Amino acid sequence: SGFEPMTTAATTPDRSGTAVVLYAGTLYEKFDLTPLYQGVAVARDAGDVTADQLRFRFVGRLNERVRRESSAHGVEEFFHVSPPVSREDVLAMMAEATALLLPLYQDDPYSLPMKFFEYVGSGRPIVAIGPAERFAAQLVADNGFGLVASGAEDARSLVVRVVADPAGLPRPTPETAAGFTWEATTRTLARILERL
Repeated sequence: SGFEPMTTAATTPDRSGTAVVLYAGTLYEKFDLTPLYQGVAVARDAGDVTADQLRFRFVGRLNERVRRESSAHGVEEFFHVSPPVSREDVLAMMAEATALLLPLYQDDPYSLPMKFFEYVGSGRPIVAIGPAERFAAQLVADNGFGLVASGAEDARSLVVRVVADPAGLPRPTPETAAGFTWEATTRTLARILERL
């Protein structure tokens, strides 16, 4: 897998507006967002963040459960759900988002969805939610692509940081992202085939 360099340039976060953390795609049932809901609730109750400062936006299929789950945790005002949009619109949303949400599979340590590559290509900070030992989480952390939150306290710290210092969040740079393009993947496959 890989990404094609985006033609839409990532914007500079505006600290005076609402921070938007975007999830673009299908939200499968195996993604457990409980730590995120809990972290948002703790940060809200501590007065660290309000719904005017932070919004989680889910765009895609099978994401209606976010309404139910966020309501059960008392944080529904932070979470917004909308149906799928065109790929062009998704890429524009990614470029404008403060950060991009990457839920991690609880039961698959090696899963690396195509979404990961598009996120890297967008140049936006990646916020991974789930076990820190997962391959995708390690790629985010080791390459400085963003932040990983494994539990409620991690998620609380994460949402506070997204609101307080969006420009200071770690993010993919052209240099760190270069190894994740389709071109780089093609070169790697060619080298493997040459050795066979």
